[in-house]
Amino acid sequence: MIPFFIEKNSSTRDKIIFVLVENPGISTKKICAILKKQYALNVTYQAVHKTLKQMVEQRIITFSQKKYVLDERWINNLKLFLLKNVHYYYCHYYYCHYY
Repeated sequence: MIPFFIEKNSSTRDKIIFVLVENPGISTKKICAILKKQYALNVTYQAVHKTLKQMVEQRIITFSQKKYVLDERWINNLKLFLLKNVHYYYCHYYYCHYY
């Protein structure tokens, strides 16, 4: 799953990704506080916990010693996906339409 990069329109899951990019290795409580303060998100601790649990199951994030970080494999897969599709886009869209 690719995060929606326009922050104001993004889901809670995507906002959690943004939070963990800027604050790796934080707890559920801290994530919840940042979502409320930085994103003015009206979300309960239980809802954040449930979303984090789903994200761990999807291997988007990892949980160790009561702290969450983005999963390195997920980051690498996202990077490969983007590189492949940027290459495809430029090779097929620009070259096919303008030459």
